Amino acid sequence: PNIVTRMESHKRSADVAGMNGEGGPDYKSARLPDRFESCDHRLRDRIIRLVAGGRVRAEDVDDKALDLLKSLKVDDAVNVIDQFERAVHGGNVKNKSAYLAGVATRHKHFGHGPKLPKEVQQRLEQLYRSGKLRDSQVLDVKVLDAINDMEPSLALRVIENFEGKDLEDARNINALFMATIKITKEQIARERSYGMPPPAHGYRDPLPPPHHHGMNPPPPHGMNPPPPYGMNPPPSYSPPPPYSAPPPPPPPYGAPSPYAPPMMHAPPPIAAAPAPTPMRRNYGSEQAALGVRIDELHNLSSHAPFVPGAVAMTLQRAWDSGNRLVSLLDEGSWKALTEMESQHGQQVVNEVVEAMNNQQIRNCNAFLISVAKKFLTGSASTPAAGSYGGSSGAGGNYGGGSSGGSYGSASYASGGAGGQKGVPALNRLHGVLGQRAQDLLVQHSHVLRDSHFDEVVVSQLQKLPEHEALEVLAEVGRHELVGVKNIPAYIMGIINRYKRGVSRPSY
Repeated sequence: PNIVTRMESHKRSADVAGMNGEGGPDYKSARLPDRFESCDHRLRDRIIRLVAGGRVRAEDVDDKALDLLKSLKVDDAVNVIDQFERAVHGGNVKNKSAYLAGVATRHKHFGHGPKLPKEVQQRLEQLYRSGKLRDSQVLDVKVLDAINDMEPSLALRVIENFEGKDLEDARNINALFMATIKITKEQIARERSYGMPPPAHGYRDPLPPPHHHGMNPPPPHGMNPPPPYGMNPPPSYSPPPPYSAPPPPPPPYGAPSPYAPPMMHAPPPIAAAPAPTPMRRNYGSEQAALGVRIDELHNLSSHAPFVPGAVAMTLQRAWDSGNRLVSLLDEGSWKALTEMESQHGQQVVNEVVEAMNNQQIRNCNAFLISVAKKFLTGSASTPAAGSYGGSSGAGGNYGGGSSGGSYGSASYASGGAGGQKGVPALNRLHGVLGQRAQDLLVQHSHVLRDSHFDEVVVSQLQKLPEHEALEVLAEVGRHELVGVKNIPAYIMGIINRYKRGVSRPSY
């Protein structure tokens, strides 16, 4: 018995020293005091046993993996080693250093939360591998639980939207993620108003044209039948949008248009009565004749019935092919689509859809307006009163005063063209850029003031290309500003990143 006891003791000592029966003792590699002495003794002993097993060399536990292990709780680090050793024994590990670092990283980032679906876990890991999230930015248990409670498809959509945000200056990454969950759910709710629940004929299958087999569908109750497919309605024919009250009678001469965009203040009083603003044409019947699902489309915006039929059909085809542009349009973009010729609107929509499909843009609305501007302003060379470029304070010049509620009108203004409320610096932002700045004041009215657009902010915005300046404002609009102490400096930080051409979030 004494001989057996001495032999067992010798065997254990040999295991610790690295006796593996193949290459002799590997005591130096197993001990490596210069690398492992700083570890907790339980972790160090576990690593020594791992190396002494013969399947893992000391250099496989490199500095990166060792630092990650030391950053974990000791019990967690030991569990990581156990998991790593099981994988090595399974024979599927080729790069042992990278695999061990990966296991340790996943445990650091996600080990404190529930086990996530594989595709969701991998998508979150990609945020770290791409550098979008820093190693120190760890999602807490509340966020991981919220992700786990979602369907994988929704979780992936949330992560996609989260990745598109500017995380460089994010103070609370977990609060931002929870806000992204809320925003994404609201976004999906808007999308479901366009295309869901699917119509009886099948969501992806377009309705047959109204003239199919010579039969027209019955008109909605209380409406005259639409004109034959392919023909323009007579001048007097202007049906109201489906499921809405009939339009009011035309306003008296000089009165504001009843179609002013929502969330606008009342137009300022003016000295002279403006020229009458022509009523916008309602394209509801034309849209229906082309096969547009108007009951869905018209739920998205009050401007939707006034979009030319071919443009509406282009938006629907994009949606049916998987592009979400129609559900992402803001009121400014809808308004712009109502003010372009049909062929120009189709061109703009197709260009935006292509850019989105190729992941070339970050903000579809800012890009749409920048593309549409050449068509919106191209007709202003010989303006009449009430049109783009009209007389100051009376017409609807782009970014100036208007009684017709045209895009960029002075619904936010206080005194006609050039008389916007606020400091003079803000007045130097004209056209689409000025309108977007005013939109931000309304969107963040609880915290954002016109004085935040000071001389420096305005001058630097003007130095950027217009599409980048629009993207800066769009980025400001996407963020919660409640916790920002110095808003002008915050805006300048975004501007400076665009000037440097770095750290621009992907759309």
